[in-house]
Amino acid sequence: MYLSGACIEKEEFVVNLHILNFESCLKVPAPLLAELILLQDADVVCIQDMDTHYAHGLYKLLLESYAHFLYMNPSSLDGLLLVSSLWKMPNLLPLKTQKKMVKAV
Repeated sequence: MYLSGACIEKEEFVVNLHILNFESCLKVPAPLLAELILLQDADVVCIQDMDTHYAHGLYKLLLESYAHFLYMNPSSLDGLLLVSSLWKMPNLLPLKTQKKMVKAV
């Protein structure tokens, strides 16, 4: 599911992206994880194996700092994958996934 953030997206693509990737973080309180993410100033953040409640809490905490969010439930993971980005993501996703994306209000 796609959700928009409140941050203005970046339009000029850079060569040296700062990508931050976390595996299961459920033992870390969401506010602390959000603070760590914001301190890293990452362009794209990928967090694996989360439950819906935790992912939504992170979305709310990161809403002002990222332009785009994508929740996915890949069959290879036990939980959700949350991707936060300063750039549009549809061009980075397979066509099959793009058709399933829903913009929330």
